Amino acid sequence: MYSKILCLLYLLNFIICYYLSMTTEKEKMLNGELYDANYDKSLIEERIKCKTLCFQYNNISPEKTEERKNLIKQIIGKTKGEFL
Repeated sequence: MYSKILCLLYLLNFIICYYLSMTTEKEKMLNGELYDANYDKSLIEERIKCKTLCFQYNNISPEKTEERKNLIKQIIGKTKGEFL
């Protein structure tokens, strides 16, 4: 019984140390963990940048396909093949 309790305590300690070592909400997000995107400076900046790029994309004339492609690549990151 004592060894089971000891094992559980070690496991609990490991879990606590793991979560405490994850210092940013972005790291939690990237690891698929629950996170709070409302107060993390990095996530806020990235969200504003994405919104700005989306605004630019939505206001480009349809015939400017190269500009549109470049913005989509900046928004999404990776693209494969032709998409416009």
